[in-house]
Amino acid sequence: MRPPEFDRDGADLAEEMIPCLSVRQPYAWLISHCIKPVENRTWSTKFRGRVLIHAGVTYSKRDHLDDLESWRHLGYPEDRESMVGGIVGEAVITDCVKQHPSEYFFGPYGFVLDQAKAFERLIPYGGRLGFFGVPSSVLAGVSHKVAYVKSQGQTRKHHCHWPGCTAQCPPAMWGCTRHWYALPKDLRDRIWRTYVPGQEVKGTPSAAYLEAAQAVQAWILHHLANTPAPATTPQQEGLF
Repeated sequence: MRPPEFDRDGADLAEEMIPCLSVRQPYAWLISHCIKPVENRTWSTKFRGRVLIHAGVTYSKRDHLDDLESWRHLGYPEDRESMVGGIVGEAVITDCVKQHPSEYFFGPYGFVLDQAKAFERLIPYGGRLGFFGVPSSVLAGVSHKVAYVKSQGQTRKHHCHWPGCTAQCPPAMWGCTRHWYALPKDLRDRIWRTYVPGQEVKGTPSAAYLEAAQAVQAWILHHLANTPAPATTPQQEGLF
C-alpha cells in the first residue's frame, strides 16, 4: 500500500500518523453514514486504504436547516456545532475514478469509498487542504483531548485558575504549567476525564467537570493553608 500524497511534493506520511481528508458538511456526514460512496476532487490519487473524514468549519445555519429538512428521517443532527471543525468518521479509499454511477459523483475525479463508519462524537481537530496527517493518539481516549488542548491558542483573556495567579493561558487550559503540575495527579486525571473539548468555547462544562473543578479549588485552599505550593518542574505529558 502506498502512502498518501501528503503534500504536493509527495512527502511520505509518518507511520504514527493517520491520513485524513477534510470534507464540507453535509457530505462528511453522508460519507460517514454510508450514504455518499464517492468523494469528488479536482485531483487524482494513488492512495488506497483507511482515511479519516474531517468536517470543515464552513457550514451556514441556513444550509444546515435545509439539510436537516432533507435528511431528518435518517437521523441528521439538529446541533450544527456538533458537526463541524473535527473528525467525524472514517472510510477506506478503494479506487480513484473518472466515472461513477452514484448521483453524488460529478468529478472530474472521484475517490471511491467503502467500509465507512461514523464516530460516536466529533473529535475537534483543525483541517487542511488535500491529505493531511492526524496523530494516532488523537483517536485514543484522553490523548485526543491533549492534542486538542495543545492545538488551541490564546483566543481571549484567560488566566490560570490557581488563586492569585495572573498568568495568561489558552482558555482550553486549566492553568499555567507550574500550577497545573502542583496539583495531585488524581485531581489532574479527574479534570481530564470530565473535560469535553470545546466546552470553553460554548461555555457548557458538564456537571462532572464543575464538580472536579470545585474539588481542585478545595484542595488548593487546604494546601495553601498548610504549606506553600511547590514550584514543580513541567513534565512532557501535557499542559492542560
